[in-house]
Amino acid sequence: PGGELYLLDDSGHLINETGIEGELVYKGPNVMMGYAATPEELATCNDTDYLKTGDLAKKVCGDIFEITGRKSRFAKPLGIRVNLEDVQLLLKNNGVNCAVTSNKSEMILIGYLPSPDATNKAIIKLIQGHIKIPVTSIVAKQLVDIPRLPNGKVNFVKLREDILNVNLKDVTKLFWGHFSQALSHQLGLAKQNWQSVESIFRFHFPAAEFNQSASFYELGGDSLTFMKVLVDIEEYLGCSVPKDWHVMSIKELEECHYESAL
Repeated sequence: PGGELYLLDDSGHLINETGIEGELVYKGPNVMMGYAATPEELATCNDTDYLKTGDLAKKVCGDIFEITGRKSRFAKPLGIRVNLEDVQLLLKNNGVNCAVTSNKSEMILIGYLPSPDATNKAIIKLIQGHIKIPVTSIVAKQLVDIPRLPNGKVNFVKLREDILNVNLKDVTKLFWGHFSQALSHQLGLAKQNWQSVESIFRFHFPAAEFNQSASFYELGGDSLTFMKVLVDIEEYLGCSVPKDWHVMSIKELEECHYESAL
């Protein structure tokens, strides 16, 4: 008695409209402080009468709410809000047995079980077909099994560790490979011999689907890869590219190469 439910948006403003998602909050005289971690906390007075549940919900009508997920089950790679439950459902509906989580860097982490159709390339392609996020924000890894808690729920802490765990030998090999390549470029001893604009894009976007109308933007290019791709294209073309090169197709950029050769 005396309790009520309502929704708040990300800015803490009340949501009155139906169908708008927000955090579900309960307010009432029976709300208590919760757990105390220190003796000092026990001495504080109970001056709160509301509880942010951490659940996301939408108002259906009147005082009826539909819970849509957990607030913690979201990631924001490069500021793009992504519902991890939606990503997981998308993959499962396409036959991928998986669990999805995120880390402090807001990357989308996918652990999946072996199957003929489940590959890193296929998973990344599927996600990018529904959400415009760059390849650099997605990590997919095949696992022996999905880690679970004693109650059967996914152990997201262990899942995150399993996905990001890399063999020390592989890390060492990768480090020395990048180090030697960077040193060679600095000393002028090595230079990438690009065959075409498409070969540059294939190098930087290995999981993407290609055609001559694809552009850097359409392939999911981001600020992290912008300068790398730009430098490689200008190196191949032998000239500066237009300011809007990132939205130009592979074919249009290739034509710049022919024009510079005339």
